[in-house]
Amino acid sequence: MLTDVHTEVQVNKFLRRVDVWERRFGPSLASSLNRGKVFGDVLRARSMLLKALPNLFHYVSNKDIIRSTNALEGYFSRLKEHYRRHRGLAPRHRQAYFQWYFVLVPK
Repeated sequence: MLTDVHTEVQVNKFLRRVDVWERRFGPSLASSLNRGKVFGDVLRARSMLLKALPNLFHYVSNKDIIRSTNALEGYFSRLKEHYRRHRGLAPRHRQAYFQWYFVLVPK
């Protein structure tokens, strides 16, 4: 549902649904002693969402902010892939490598 939020009305609807979910499941999740793999993943996802909510929808009111970080994540993924080929660089050469990459490699 999060990727379908484009307007203030949709933001408010999403926030209401999170609030309903949190009221229903939040207290039992917080007090549960279960710390298995799946349960731990649910706890982490809940925590990340609740912490992100205050800054999650700035892109709705400011059209200069892109909705997704996919392009940025792809760019840095390619940077890391290229850098791994040159792991033995001295610190000053490493700095030059990153300067070269950021200037010459298209974003």
